[in-house]
Amino acid sequence: MREIADATKGQSATSTALAQQVEEISCMVQSTSDSIRGAAEAAVGLEQIAGNLKNQIARFHL
Repeated sequence: MREIADATKGQSATSTALAQQVEEISCMVQSTSDSIRGAAEAAVGLEQIAGNLKNQIARFHL
């Protein structure tokens, strides 16, 4: 009977550790998603700047 109780405690501890690790992964995924969203917004901004620069340069003729 003692072995079953010990095994149950071990499984409980393992389940708790696993749940914590899953939570950490979830936080990392959210952080990565936020970073990707920020990078995409920055890329759109850079594309607009590049377009503006291209239009300004097109005014000059050699």
